[in-house]
Parts: sequence; C-alpha cells; structure tokens
Amino acid sequence: MSPLSLMRPARQKTLFCIIGNLRGGDMPYNSYLENFGDDCDLCLCVGNSYQDSPWRQHAKYILEIDETDTQVWEMTYDGVSKEWRTHNHLENLWGPYQGLKGSGMIICSFRQKLYENLIKLPMVYDRYVLTRADHYYVSNFLPTVKPGSIYIPIGEEYGGVTDRFSVADRETFLRSLLIIPFIIQNPNLFNNVEQYLKAFYRSSSMKIVKYRRNMYTVGRKDEQTRWQTVSQQEAPHGGGEYFLKYPSEFALINKSLLSRTIKRVKGRAMAMLERLSVTRA
Repeated sequence: MSPLSLMRPARQKTLFCIIGNLRGGDMPYNSYLENFGDDCDLCLCVGNSYQDSPWRQHAKYILEIDETDTQVWEMTYDGVSKEWRTHNHLENLWGPYQGLKGSGMIICSFRQKLYENLIKLPMVYDRYVLTRADHYYVSNFLPTVKPGSIYIPIGEEYGGVTDRFSVADRETFLRSLLIIPFIIQNPNLFNNVEQYLKAFYRSSSMKIVKYRRNMYTVGRKDEQTRWQTVSQQEAPHGGGEYFLKYPSEFALINKSLLSRTIKRVKGRAMAMLERLSVTRA
C-alpha cells in the first residue's frame, strides 16, 4: 500500500434514505444517479403514490405507508404515546391534524417509520443520509461523518435547522429520527419542526455541523404541496419544465460557488506573487 493511500480516509459506505412522497420527476432522480447512484444504496420510506416513479426501480429497500388512510399519522403518534392528544395543537407543527395548515405531523411520522424499519436492516453502512425525492444535486459532496455529529446544509432553517437533509453515522442518525417523543414531552415550545429539531439535537448531545449547501428543491409548474406551489423562477438545469421551490436555496449555492471561485483566484494570485518575489531575490 502506498503512503498516499494511507493518508486518504476510507470511503464510507452510504445509505440514502428518502422520506415523504416521490414527487419531483426525472430531474432530481437523474442528478442523484449522476452524483451518487454508483456509490450509495437507496432506501425509500414513502407513501403509496407515484407507483411508476423511477426511484422505486433503483431502491434497495422500500418501506411504504398507506397515505390514503387518513388516520395513519395519528396512529403513528399513538404508537409512541397517546399523551399528544391532550396537548394544544399548533398550526404548522401539527398539520394536517384536524385540518390544521402545514405538514409537521407528516414529516415527523415519516421519521418515526424510517427509524422503526432501519433498526431491522443489516448494520453495514457507515454513513446515512436523510433526504427528499425533489432535491437536485449540483455535486457529489457528502461530509465524512464522525460519531456523535449530525451534518446539515445551511439554509431553510426557520429559526432552527432544516428538516430536509442531514447526514450522520448510524447511531446518531437513528437517534435524530426520534423527534416525536421529544415533541410530546416538550409540548408547544415552538410551532415548527425546524426549531424542534435544533433543540432536540442539542438536548441529545449531538454536535450540529453545518456545511455549504449543494442541493436545491425543485418542482414542476402544476405541482402543489401542502405549503405552497413552486416559485416563478425556472430551475437552471430544468429545461423550462422545472422551477425552484425555494429560490433562497439556489442563491446560497451561487454564493458558495462565488466564494470558492474568489478563494481560488486569490490563492493563485498569492502563489504567483511569491514566485515573482523569489525570482527577483
């Protein structure tokens, strides 16, 4: 083995876990294949819609939830503790329970279901990724994980940390999914999942490590979520068919790319000046 190979960290075997539903179309799927398809395994913890999605053909594990059952989210919470039914139910955090706006209850339920199934799978992965089916990836970067740390991209934080993407080792990842017990035990601290996640991670002694975003969320023009429609801004890689859901995500990526470009230019300029000073000396 060469000295150079000894210096390189071992590649971390990775499982991508998609939760939610499989909206988003071919654009995000193809970006996943291009950047991660050859090196990572795929697990779906999703609703039973979008049966013809290409994600299903590529997945190694498929965990399906019957979204047509209007009681499925309540039953998921009941499986943890029925104490939640005695709390006041805030909009956003508890949507769509009793017609409330938002999807907090759904987001947390998918995390719980993923946990309940992941603990049954073989312990063969070093790194776990929580993501969605409507992310477009601009690069294949993933943080190299260390035990006890959870890695989260900057942006879409709403006073906490984004709930749409995170990376961690197995033990930390599994713990990070158990947000429902924390919400039930600490009712009405916040009205959104992002703030609860930040408080939960900290109270569980997880080290939050933020890094530069390399993905943004897209949708097609006729796509409607529980929160909003897509923006009017076309996705740069979407050929006119796809639009940005959250333009601030793409702005952060552009800012990051510009920052790295400036650093490279400065580095080259400094190296050139050093060479010139050595030559003159």
